[in-house]
Amino acid sequence: MTIIPKAQRLTRYLVFALIWIALGIGGAIADPGNYFFYGYPIFGLMYLYAYFTDGGKGAAPISAEKA
Repeated sequence: MTIIPKAQRLTRYLVFALIWIALGIGGAIADPGNYFFYGYPIFGLMYLYAYFTDGGKGAAPISAEKA
């Protein structure tokens, strides 16, 4: 049996990903010389990666075997 992640956490990951990506793109357009804004889309892509990978697998396997 595997524990399936809650839909709330997956939705939170998706929202955070979209916010980070939007901040990064908006900041890069507003001030292209500021290199800190280029890190925001990277964080957004990491949240998207977590969103897509956590949705298909369980968080922790549980076995009913006794020692």
